[in-house]
Amino acid sequence: ARRATTMELLHDKYFNEEPLPVPVSELRVPLTRNTEDEDSVGGWQDYNDMGSDSDFDDFGPVSFTRTGTGFSIQFP
Repeated sequence: ARRATTMELLHDKYFNEEPLPVPVSELRVPLTRNTEDEDSVGGWQDYNDMGSDSDFDDFGPVSFTRTGTGFSIQFP
């Protein structure tokens, strides 16, 4: 097996197609969990109760901003 060249990768569909089935501008995140949502394990901040060994506390605050082409996530 050989490695792909840079030019081959630049023309690969992985880098040319929109990765989501809908535009980013149409994605919605519910503000709160309702009682009908039984599949949800909890709110966005309930990660500590899930038994995860991830170091989410090291990230600190998170800032989400819409941009002209999608969104930006910043860890100030």
